[in-house]
Amino acid sequence: MIHNPVELAIDLDCYLNGDGTKPGIQIVGAEVEYTKGLEVPKDTIKQRLVELALTQKAKSYQEECEFRYCLVDMSHRGSMESIDIDFGTPLTYAEMLT
Repeated sequence: MIHNPVELAIDLDCYLNGDGTKPGIQIVGAEVEYTKGLEVPKDTIKQRLVELALTQKAKSYQEECEFRYCLVDMSHRGSMESIDIDFGTPLTYAEMLT
């Protein structure tokens, strides 16, 4: 469980982009909206279509209280299937749930 998603985003940014002197990976975060399948005003949908695709889930998942990150590669290094990250120290704002 992550207790501070903003702090995680900052740590990810430092890990992925180092000193920030070159274009790297932009991190965009948002809380998940549990409105999928519910009626949403049409003017809202047009403006937020891409965002909702990344941040919207059905109300039945609401107890998960998710926060999602989207990583955008601004360096044009090519596609990556996954990124392995090891901060080297435990995260004080997170805990593993079993």
